[in-house]
Amino acid sequence: MKWFKLILDVTIFILIAILLFVYTYKENEEILPDTKYPIAVTDWNKKYSKNEIYKRINQFAKNENVAIYKSTSNYTNKNVDKDIYVFNKSKATTITPFNAKYNIHYLSDDELLKKRYQRELFCKRQKF
Repeated sequence: MKWFKLILDVTIFILIAILLFVYTYKENEEILPDTKYPIAVTDWNKKYSKNEIYKRINQFAKNENVAIYKSTSNYTNKNVDKDIYVFNKSKATTITPFNAKYNIHYLSDDELLKKRYQRELFCKRQKF
């Protein structure tokens, strides 16, 4: 009976470890390294255009002296492609992904306007 309990405990421990590993691996696909403050945009009442909203975000980033990153992930053929746009490009730093297989593409202003608005924004700064 003790062997059965020991085998059951080890099996449950291994199962929990595998689930945690898979969860953190998938979570790393969504976030950007070294970003401490995610900003989630969940709704848009379309009172302002995308262009106006992006101008306000850019102005806010300049006023606060921070870089704000808009990140979208595309999953094609089991590969992760990240499209990144930087608000306040003067404060931008190089993004080094956790996984070297990720392809990072930096978006231009025109490409940004073609993307969906409701996504996460990330702020890179020590104190905010």
